[in-house]
Amino acid sequence: MATTRIAVLVDALNPRALRSEHPPNLVAALEALGYRVELHWVSAGLFARVDGRSPRGPEVAQLEGASTQVLGSRPDLVLAYDPACPAAWLGARVAGRLDVPLVLIEPAWFPLRRLHERILEGIGRRLWGHRIRTETAAVIAVDPYARGRALSRGFALERVTMIPSGVDADLYRPGRTSVAIARHRLRGRLLLHVGPLEPGRGHEVLIQAFARTVGQRGDWTLVFVGQGSLRRRLETTAARLGVRGGVRFIPKVEPDELAGLYCAATLLAVPAEDERVRGRQIVRAMAACLPVMASDLPRLAFRIEHEVTGYLVPPGDLRAWTAALERVASSPVAREAWADRARERVLADYSWPQIAARYQALLERVLEGNGKRVSAERELTSPRAVAE
Repeated sequence: MATTRIAVLVDALNPRALRSEHPPNLVAALEALGYRVELHWVSAGLFARVDGRSPRGPEVAQLEGASTQVLGSRPDLVLAYDPACPAAWLGARVAGRLDVPLVLIEPAWFPLRRLHERILEGIGRRLWGHRIRTETAAVIAVDPYARGRALSRGFALERVTMIPSGVDADLYRPGRTSVAIARHRLRGRLLLHVGPLEPGRGHEVLIQAFARTVGQRGDWTLVFVGQGSLRRRLETTAARLGVRGGVRFIPKVEPDELAGLYCAATLLAVPAEDERVRGRQIVRAMAACLPVMASDLPRLAFRIEHEVTGYLVPPGDLRAWTAALERVASSPVAREAWADRARERVLADYSWPQIAARYQALLERVLEGNGKRVSAERELTSPRAVAE
């Protein structure tokens, strides 16, 4: 049986796409299942094939005829990220030329809150939205918010399937150590927050809840891992509340160190206030058996079963976060049970082999349906059918 060839297309000028681990991890997971996969980074007027790595500097080359190069790989199926970007348009063009199915991945990388994001979205819809919808056999949404985005772009409900992002359950596993603990002299119980120090992430609420509860005990430290424009403001808030000594800020760390930091921490807090936070750290923490408290938002809550694999709190509600932190911090037995069940849930539903198996089931159905359609069309246009 011939190996199925898949072309994966990603927008090379999208900064979130370049930072995302999803495309290379998906490629590796599909290759482990026996598919022959080529990862292409494309944009309007730009094209680069980088064999699983994000393009950097001179690796992104100005080339003519991007579609010609993708066509040359003769894929049996095209998988393109983001229905409103040039990668999806190129995917539709290639799929139409080769008469192969196009499957889109809706990651909802941008929440369309800023003016330029809405403008780019509108341009994409007007220029190639209809062509893309016509060629698309299926859309894969990575979370409920992305699913809503796909439906708002005009894709039929029956064509949209939700398959979440995967996690490396071997990297993020219990028992790892991190040099960040000694380097930054972190002691006691760690209440961890991982992500950019930017608006919409609930940092102020978290610091205030910390100051009202475990921040008064002296054996807890609130650790922000990440950088951003709000650091000085958050330092000022911590000082004003009298807990500056219990709040630490450390820069972004490498995945190996982050995995160890999860293992050393007592609790992960994700107090997001809106859909800008995609919740990648939640499933990583769950894989490492670190209990999670998160805002009860669709993009986050679908990963957590309340008081079974974690704890959900109304977003932006200081009183609720204060009460929740007090309760969770004083419930070590419950935290341990949540952590154990969370790890089990990750292995069953979120590890990359499990995610790849769900992709395989969908892609095989799409390929089978396309094969039947092509055979029927050939039968209708055969000399015998025409003569009859």
